[in-house]
Amino acid sequence: MKLFNMITALVFVGGLSIVPCPAEARIKFGYTINKQVGINHLARKFFNSGYEKFREKNYEGAIADLGKAIKINPNFAAAYVLRGLTYYKLNDYQQAVVNYNKSIEINASNVYAYYYRAMVRTDLKEYQGSKLDYEKIVELNPKSWIAYFSRGAIKYNAEDYQGAIIDFTKAIEMNPRHERAYLFRGISKSTLEDYEGAIIDFTRAIEINPRAIFYMNRGISKEKILDLNGASRDYEKSIAINPQLSEPYMNRGVLKVRSGDWHGAYADFDKAIKIDPRFVMAYANRGLLRVETGDVIGGCKDYNHAILVGDKKQVKWLKREEYRLSEICTKKISYSVGLLAHQSFQEQYGLKLILYKF
Repeated sequence: MKLFNMITALVFVGGLSIVPCPAEARIKFGYTINKQVGINHLARKFFNSGYEKFREKNYEGAIADLGKAIKINPNFAAAYVLRGLTYYKLNDYQQAVVNYNKSIEINASNVYAYYYRAMVRTDLKEYQGSKLDYEKIVELNPKSWIAYFSRGAIKYNAEDYQGAIIDFTKAIEMNPRHERAYLFRGISKSTLEDYEGAIIDFTRAIEINPRAIFYMNRGISKEKILDLNGASRDYEKSIAINPQLSEPYMNRGVLKVRSGDWHGAYADFDKAIKIDPRFVMAYANRGLLRVETGDVIGGCKDYNHAILVGDKKQVKWLKREEYRLSEICTKKISYSVGLLAHQSFQEQYGLKLILYKF
């Protein structure tokens, strides 16, 4: 994850660890996977019962019935997969992996087992193992756009942005209306400073589904090519669609700083913090603004709070020697409001970097 300087935020969708699993991409078990030959009738009955309990979110009951199915037929590969997914729902990742491994041991062509094991490995941040699972799925089913999409997200996390773009493109070729593939490809392009290409992808995502997050990201790319009016319109649209998304307020605040509307900028940074009290960038930006307008005590209060709520990488960045708030708030250097007031934030603090938030 990357943070920060006066700071716009480029945002991924969803609360998944890193590889998204959109609803249309989730592999559904149903009775469709209950086709393994040589399975005892009673074992199938327990499997079907376990599946129904899984659907009802009676996970303990599902595990009990699937255990009975497996006891009757220890080579019931589908039962291990479903039991693995049930353990996953209970956040028992270790047992989930044990069951997926057993299913693969029984049937090395079991795409479901590889897919769900990849999800667990992703949650455990075992990205290389997850990538290998998606590669196996592509080998077994070259038409699986889900596997290309998910592998692309893993490559992105490994900072293989070109490789990620290739996989997202492949996913789009197979599923041209997959909005998240356009989003992820757009973010990858933006990371490589292909802002025009990113704007095209974000626009396509908006055409498919006009979500706040898509406008938000397109606004950042527009800002990067100095289309500030276009960026402002996209931030406004993002806020109109979802007033509870904190990043557009902060990004709009940055634009207001650039235009000299410091009062409006402060209000936007404040709004972003009220929505997300742990929004490190918003505290950092408000702190910079406070210092710029002479409220050094308030600026340092924001700086210290950002350190309090930030993760290790964010705190390291905030404490680096060349960061202006770090100099002012930790080294107690002499400070002249007038000295900074003669320069814009853009000139004083350099280009904004991007926070990738998952």
